[in-house]
Amino acid sequence: RISLRSDGVLTLAPELKELFDASISYLWAIAQDSKGTVYVAVDNIIRLESSDNYTNVHTGNGAKYLITKTLKSFEQILPQSRFIRCHQSHIVNLSHIEAYDKMEGNNLIMCNEHIVPVSRANRSRLEHVLNRMYPHI
Repeated sequence: RISLRSDGVLTLAPELKELFDASISYLWAIAQDSKGTVYVAVDNIIRLESSDNYTNVHTGNGAKYLITKTLKSFEQILPQSRFIRCHQSHIVNLSHIEAYDKMEGNNLIMCNEHIVPVSRANRSRLEHVLNRMYPHI
């Protein structure tokens, strides 16, 4: 059984989980609870933020999930065509970036108005990706 919660998250019954494997990029297993695995659409993930050996996953509907995986493990799982590590503590969904503020400390402004820092180490790679996505700007 598949159900859509009021917060926009799809939930699948355990017996249907087998139908969705890691090769499907539209849905992504985000958390396990007593009712089964919670799936979030990859495009609905705005950003991920490190919290020691945990990761906070922020979604477009305002939900936040604390997951017992490191940010590095998410970096290896998420599609690189959609996500980029912009800081030691942050991975962002490229399609949810509203603005890149180079003047006030190199920050990304996300669609949910969260401000995400861009580190010096990741700045040139981020700018290269953004220039490829938006060559006429």
